[in-house]
Amino acid sequence: MAKEEIFLADDDAGTLEIVKIILEKAGYAVKCFYSPDKFLHFTPRIPRLYILDVAFAGIDGREVCKQLKRMGHTKTIPVLLISALNKLDKIASECGADDFLAKPFSKAVLIWKVQMLLEKPALVSAKQSL
Repeated sequence: MAKEEIFLADDDAGTLEIVKIILEKAGYAVKCFYSPDKFLHFTPRIPRLYILDVAFAGIDGREVCKQLKRMGHTKTIPVLLISALNKLDKIASECGADDFLAKPFSKAVLIWKVQMLLEKPALVSAKQSL
């Protein structure tokens, strides 16, 4: 069985490496990006989940999330926002993200959120449309 692929974007190399290691040990395939706008132009594959930081130099993770949720081929793919910003729940809701995770976070919570989003993407996406 092929590993489920996750696209991860964060401009912090340390965060990228740690999250990648955690998720790969949990059995996922992870493709890392230093800029979330690469999600919008990387067409060879569509992942099962996008994880992106909110704050980037240049394009903002919120805007990338909105674009992913508007495009036909990615709108049903769950998006998990990660950030150290305050009011992350509000930010996630406003841009259409399926869930959020505040930095710093534990390995267990990261894996749990990823599993929940991958197991029930239709339910999570339906919640967003209410």
